[in-house]
Amino acid sequence: MENGEESVFVKVAYFHHSGDLYGSSKSLLYLLGELRKKEVDPLVILAEDGPFRQLLKEKGFAVELVEEIPVLRRKMLRSTVALFSFFYGFTRALPRICRILRDNKIELIHSNDLVVGLAPGMAAWALKIPHVWHVRSNLGEFRLFSFLMRRLVRSFSTALIGVSQSVVRQVGTGSSTGIRLVYNGLPPEIIGRRLPFDTSFRERYALAADDIVICCVGRINGWKGQNFLARAVASIRDELPDSVKLLLVGDPYPGSEFHQSQLEELIQLLGIRERTTQISFVTDVRSVYEAIDILVVPSVIPEPFGLVVVEGMTYGCPIIAANHGGPSEILQDQRTGLLYEPGDLAGLAARIRQLVADKELRLKLGANAVKFMEHSFSITETADRVYDTYRFCLNR
Repeated sequence: MENGEESVFVKVAYFHHSGDLYGSSKSLLYLLGELRKKEVDPLVILAEDGPFRQLLKEKGFAVELVEEIPVLRRKMLRSTVALFSFFYGFTRALPRICRILRDNKIELIHSNDLVVGLAPGMAAWALKIPHVWHVRSNLGEFRLFSFLMRRLVRSFSTALIGVSQSVVRQVGTGSSTGIRLVYNGLPPEIIGRRLPFDTSFRERYALAADDIVICCVGRINGWKGQNFLARAVASIRDELPDSVKLLLVGDPYPGSEFHQSQLEELIQLLGIRERTTQISFVTDVRSVYEAIDILVVPSVIPEPFGLVVVEGMTYGCPIIAANHGGPSEILQDQRTGLLYEPGDLAGLAARIRQLVADKELRLKLGANAVKFMEHSFSITETADRVYDTYRFCLNR
């Protein structure tokens, strides 16, 4: 905090939709670790069990599992039955949520993403507790429902946090919401690259030392762009050396395994199966970043932030990303990465071809990215801005 400002001890309930260890979960973990230094007493309430719950406990955080909390998924919007089940979930979740909040004397609620915040927002309204809604999702994912989501977000929050300018613009800048731009941050031990790396990664997945590995890290779904990347690689496969390999790291969300099947079928159809390796999510993604040569973020819908971008920059990965959403705000084209226009298959293929052929450019982009990250996207700055938002809400 600024000199002369006093800390405010506050009990905060953090609602999170997922039990996995993808971007939003890791961002919350980093944030909690820093906010705990500011006399914030956190209680994490998860709507889904998984490795994230165990990790939180290992870090000493209090955790409650409330699987009744309705989490908005895109597939629910395509089914009347699923949508009814979503709203029916409120009748089961709200009484338990309110009881937990009262029993723990919670003073402020922090919803860690768009998809989990409606039930906590209603509980906050009922109990007259301030509600901070941290928007980490792209409203474009919900298409025809985006207008309704925008209204609900504004109605059931005391303050809003957007993780990029792209998200802030989508939610709106009405002064009544107190919306603030707060980029995600990384802890200093990650930015400083002082952690040990798993150098056996390539051996484990049969990648040769002289292979040029192009990698995409992220949840496998319709908008992350793994299919788009596969098509781009296939379009120039005859121009690429045999040593160029494609590595896809990630899993589909439970219940959406068809995305994985469709991706596997496409890779086979495109004729790039022999140069493609697909592996499940890796908890220690540092080993991935250390082992690859090129990191691609090919999202076809704008990334709300793109934690993989700042992680990759920290570890010196030359990055290619679509020029929209968070990555377009983080990367400097031709300096810390390469950007291509969204949906431009030939543009992505050209960037891949360029980096495969030019090792010096890869090294330059990676070195520039590391230097940039030494003074950017610090979790301390992120936590300061979130904490200031709490003070704003509590002093209203």
